[in-house]
Amino acid sequence: MGKIAFLVSSIVLCSSAWAAGNKCPSDPALLQAGWVIHPTGDFRTIAGKVEKWFTSEPKNFVDDLSGTIYSSVASKLVTITSFDYLPTPQGEMFGDVAFFTDFRSGELIEVRWYDQGKRHVVYDKSQTPCATNSIPMAENALF
Repeated sequence: MGKIAFLVSSIVLCSSAWAAGNKCPSDPALLQAGWVIHPTGDFRTIAGKVEKWFTSEPKNFVDDLSGTIYSSVASKLVTITSFDYLPTPQGEMFGDVAFFTDFRSGELIEVRWYDQGKRHVVYDKSQTPCATNSIPMAENALF
């Protein structure tokens, strides 16, 4: 019985240490892939700028993909809607802007976008503790 208690205690302590030391499990993968992770405190400002860019050039954006996934970091269903920006050279990036919204409320919780050779992400810390764990496998994708 002592070995089991020790094992359980070790797991709990290691899990707590990991949680305290690793703010967001998706961050290392995104950073390693060259993403720019913007401060969550700037979410409203940055999301507003991306939405303004998107709405100010309606003829330059076309539907790319949309679907709903379960985000384990947000603990809820999230709808992802992405758009291609036509001035981006073909094949350079698939989906230049992606809006992540709460499936139930429709509230924007994360924005990803491609600009001048860099992929960016910002998320609303009040809606999700980390960037959605949809890590792209391809260098020219947002999710």
